[in-house]
Amino acid sequence: MKRFSGILPAIVTPVDDQGGLNTASFEALLQRQYEAGAHGSYVCGQTGEGLQLALEVRERAVEAAVANTPAGRHVIAHVGAASTADAVRLARHATKAGAHAVSSLPPGSAYGFDEVRRYYEALAAASGAPVLKDAASGSGSARSDTRCTADCTFAAAAGCSFGRGGGAGVGGAGGCGTGSCAA
Repeated sequence: MKRFSGILPAIVTPVDDQGGLNTASFEALLQRQYEAGAHGSYVCGQTGEGLQLALEVRERAVEAAVANTPAGRHVIAHVGAASTADAVRLARHATKAGAHAVSSLPPGSAYGFDEVRRYYEALAAASGAPVLKDAASGSGSARSDTRCTADCTFAAAAGCSFGRGGGAGVGGAGGCGTGSCAA
């Protein structure tokens, strides 16, 4: 699995008065990140309000991020959505647009382990790129050993990876803090 390292900040997603992507502002933000030494960008995650944006806006943001990312740097696209079908659509699009990986929060809290595993398997199958489990909300960075074991099992079962250090990973993608969740 591809390894990501360095600083990959989560970027905000500026929108215009109609709710569309403000491309000029977004490109300026990307340029500023890269001029400051960022090694990549995490697009449409919680900082970028991805879950509140229309799918088309999220797709344009990924396209703009890929087009404005210097060679040797990485774009990770958050593809979590209200439905698995929308998340799969976003994952497929992100990879075709040139994103180096996709990431997603787990689906809502009413789902069991097997359903969440199938969700990440669907993302992995749709994208063909590394899938990072975003643990920024709900699951938090303070995990019990049981939760860490369950999270690490997702990595083995669905081709996901985790950042090291409980929330300190790439774009908020966190592990259990033991370092044992890095796939």
